[in-house]
Amino acid sequence: ALKAAKQALALAREVRDIDMIGQVLQVLMQISGQERASGIAEEELMMAKKVGDRKREAFAQLKMAAAMAMQDRPREAIRRATEAMEQLRQIGDLKGEAKAAYLLVELQCQAKRTMDAKRSAKDVQRLFKEIGDTKGAVNVLQYLTSVFLEAGEQHEAIQAARDQVKVFREAGFKEEEASATLGLAEMTQQTMGPRDALRLCKDAASMFNSVGDIGGEARALAQCTQLHVSLKSNSTASETAKRAEELARSSGDAKVLATTLQACAEAYTGTERFAEALDLAKEALQLVEKAPVKDEAAKASALACLASVHLQTGHHDVNHPGIRSRPRGLKE
Repeated sequence: ALKAAKQALALAREVRDIDMIGQVLQVLMQISGQERASGIAEEELMMAKKVGDRKREAFAQLKMAAAMAMQDRPREAIRRATEAMEQLRQIGDLKGEAKAAYLLVELQCQAKRTMDAKRSAKDVQRLFKEIGDTKGAVNVLQYLTSVFLEAGEQHEAIQAARDQVKVFREAGFKEEEASATLGLAEMTQQTMGPRDALRLCKDAASMFNSVGDIGGEARALAQCTQLHVSLKSNSTASETAKRAEELARSSGDAKVLATTLQACAEAYTGTERFAEALDLAKEALQLVEKAPVKDEAAKASALACLASVHLQTGHHDVNHPGIRSRPRGLKE
């Protein structure tokens, strides 16, 4: 691998392909490990300065920044990334400047400089919008969202998630806007409660419906179902669950169906439709277990749902003796 990477680097230098040089250097740094990473990047930087190629020099600075981050030298990494971004701005390379600004956001987050990262993120969004890269603008917001969530800064995470929705809306990407709205609803539930989250879920379901995304609409309605259960609106939850189940079955997506069936099972226990709830919870578990790619988190979720249905069934039977005898409910 090392030999092939060196050959690739020599060819990329020969044809002066800046992007390829950067990619190969990244591979070399991964192969060589932290000790040699900065040395490889430094070599490229010296060569770029020697031939007077400012763009190549800027990209080499970015590689130096990445190498220093690997060596836990955040201040130097941030300085290098900032210098590279400024160089690329001066030569008018918007695409390169956007990449440098994105790396700067990541480095600032790693260095716990959250306020600086937020300011830099605005520059990144502006740059990606200028070059028409909606995905790039959203990627930096997704990164910020995950950083804020890990730091326990829920309100900051929600704001970054809202910005994602806004970017997709402005770009006219309806399906992506719906997915982002659904993610925002999940975070909103944790901080602002189920009512605000329910409004967002309904908006997402409507958007999925408008673009004909059956699986997406099923996911949104399944989430609506769970929120109705949280709000003790059991009859509405059952109605929504029925529609969600119909859509999920027609979507042909086993993962969507398994998630939807779990939401339906929870809704049906709220209206004391225990037999139906148990059947759906068992079916959801079977779908997860039969999936070609094993997903332990999905299996845990399905088992938890089945256990919850058994538990609620058992409690109901204990409190209403003689209606129906299910002595194994609590044990199950």
